[in-house]
Order: sequence, then structure tokens, then C-alpha cells
Amino acid sequence: MQNTSASPLTDVAIRFSITGGNRDGLFTIDQRSGLISLAAQLDYERQPKEPQDCELSVLLLKLSLPVSSDA
Repeated sequence: MQNTSASPLTDVAIRFSITGGNRDGLFTIDQRSGLISLAAQLDYERQPKEPQDCELSVLLLKLSLPVSSDA
């Protein structure tokens, strides 16, 4: 007996995005890998002399892709 009420999954896609803490747009994130990078070189003349902490909020979305019925 086969269960036809649930669609089997072939693939799961994960997407990342910065959702907070990036007020000055200093950081970018690769949507597929989650790698966080600087958007541009830091301007040390404008930055405070003391080290600053930075807290980013990152959202991870897990997308399930159903099997095509054409198979």
C-alpha cells in the first residue's frame, strides 16, 4: 500500500538573509552559503578608534521542493 497523502521531497534549499544589525549596510550575506562578508572596505578614518562589537541577525529559510508529477 502506498501513502499518497504526502508529497515526497527531492531537495531541500536553504536561504540566508541578514534581518537586523546591518544599519550601515557594512555586511552582505551569500544567500546560498551563509558566508558573511564586508560590502566595502572599512573607512578607518571614519570608524571609532576603539574596537566595536557588531551583532547581526540572520534568518535561515529551509525550502522543501516537491517531486514533479511528470516523472
